[in-house]
Amino acid sequence: MAKNSNNINSVKTDWIVNDYLKINNCALITYKSFPARTVRPNGREDYSLFFITNGCCYIDIDSDSPKTVRKGNVIIYGPKKPQDYCFLPKDASSHVYIHFSGTGCGDIFKKLNLPESGVLNYAKNSEIENYLFKLCEAFSGNDSKESVYCQGLLLAVLSLLAPTDKRNRGGNAPYSKTISNIIGQIRSSPAANYSIEKWAEECGFTRSYFIQVFKKTTGMSPHQYLTHIRMRYAKEMLLFTDMPVSKIGEICGYTDYNYFSRIFKKSEGISPVQYRKKK
Repeated sequence: MAKNSNNINSVKTDWIVNDYLKINNCALITYKSFPARTVRPNGREDYSLFFITNGCCYIDIDSDSPKTVRKGNVIIYGPKKPQDYCFLPKDASSHVYIHFSGTGCGDIFKKLNLPESGVLNYAKNSEIENYLFKLCEAFSGNDSKESVYCQGLLLAVLSLLAPTDKRNRGGNAPYSKTISNIIGQIRSSPAANYSIEKWAEECGFTRSYFIQVFKKTTGMSPHQYLTHIRMRYAKEMLLFTDMPVSKIGEICGYTDYNYFSRIFKKSEGISPVQYRKKK
C-alpha cells in the first residue's frame, strides 16, 4: 500500500475518559463514488473497531503488503496502534465503526480473551451486525440513558467476538440450519416472548421433536438455553455498567424484579446485587 496518499485523516475525535466504558463515536459509512484512505501513524488514544458490512477494506499491516479484510470481518486497533486502511468505490464497501475508551477497557478485553489489535473473522455471525446497527441508531453523546444502552450493546458485540463464545454455542458441532435460525433469534433478542410451538412450526417439526433436536444441537432445552443467554447478558451488564438491576432484568426479559432475582440466584448461586459487588 503506497505511503504517499494525500487522504490522511487528521480530525481528532478520540478522548481519554475516567468512565469505565464510553463510546466516543460510531456510525455506518458507505463508499460509493470515491476512495477513502485513513492513515494514523501514531494510532488513536482510544480503541477502534470496524465491522465490514459489505465489500472489503485494505489494511497495511506490514510495510507494503496490504491485507484484504472482507465482508463479515472485524478489525480492532488498540490505543496508539498505527492505522492505515483504505476503501475503494469499486468494491461498493460499507462498514460500521466504533471508537471507544474507558478505564475498564483493558479489563474487558482481558476477561473476554480478546486481542487488543487484529483481524477477526465472523462472516457468518449476523448477530454482531444486528447489534452494531442498533448501536448506530441509538448512539447519542448527550443522552445519558442512551449512553448506558449503547454501552450494553457494545458489550454484547465484544462478548460475541470473544473466542470463548464458541463454547457457549455448544462446542464446534455445526447447527442445523433450522435450529441455527432459532438460536439467532434468542441471541439477538433475548427479552422477546417466545413460544416453543411457534418455533416448532417454523422448523416444520412437532413440538417434542423440535425440543429433541434443539437439545441435541445445543446440549440444553429451549427454555434452558434462553435462560442461559439472558443470564449471560445480565452478568455482563451487572459487571460493566451502572444500570439499575431492575432495568437490567427488564432488558433481559424479566419485568418482575423478584422473579428475575430468583432466576438469577438459581443460575449463579448469588443474587444480582451480590454478583455486581464482584466488580
